[in-house]
Order: sequence, then structure tokens, then C-alpha cells
Amino acid sequence: MAPRAFGAMLVLGSEGGEVVPTEGLTRRDAYGTLVAALIALVYVANVQEWWYLGSNRWAAVTMLAVGFVGCPLAARFDDAREHRVPLALLGMLGVVALVLGIVAIATAAQWALLALTITVLVLWAGTTIRHAATPVQPLPAH
Repeated sequence: MAPRAFGAMLVLGSEGGEVVPTEGLTRRDAYGTLVAALIALVYVANVQEWWYLGSNRWAAVTMLAVGFVGCPLAARFDDAREHRVPLALLGMLGVVALVLGIVAIATAAQWALLALTITVLVLWAGTTIRHAATPVQPLPAH
């Protein structure tokens, strides 16, 4: 049985040599990293005026689309009861990102696009640190 975590510390469980990740990052964190990298790439493409991403509005639409698809892929709520405050703070950052995306679309302002990019990168860093510092739920025994 292969573990579903990467970069995790692994220990052998007591039930028949079951491999249980005790802490670390999961595949969801890799998806989150991909989302953050794509959003940063869209911002760079906007500044360099590549193709349709040279438009602040279209860059903002693309960033929001990537975020809407990537957020559910990267989210981890298996420990939500124990970590309400960090989740609330990160959730607020997500709302700020949504508002900034809407402002960027409505106004086509470069500052809003930059603020959206920075907010998403801070959100990615916060979630990655939270995920790295909290245990992953044990894999189910088959």
C-alpha cells in the first residue's frame, strides 16, 4: 500500500505494518502549489502583455477561474474542529481574494490585480504551513 502523502514522516502502524503519515503535505498541497504558480504566471503574463492576459480584466477573470477550480482541489478540512481560528483567518483571505478579483474585473485596475496575486500567494503560504504543521488523517486499512 502506497501512502498518499509526499514529504511526510512515515511510521509503521500496529495493524499489520500499515503505513500512516503522521504529518506533512498531501497531494492536495501539490494542487495548491500549482494553483498559486498559475496565478503568479497569469500576473507575469499580464505585466508582459502576453496574448489576452495583457488585459487586466481578462487576467482577473483567468485568476478567478483558476482559483475557483483549484480551491476545492487544495482544501483540507479533515481537522477543521481542532483548527477553527486558522481556518477562519484563511477563509477571510479567500473572501478578500474574491473581492479583489471582482474589483479587478470591474475597474481593470492594475493595483487590484497585484493585490489579488499577493493575497492568493499569502493564502497559499498560510495553508501550506498549516497543512505541514498538522497531522494528516490516517489512511484507512484495507
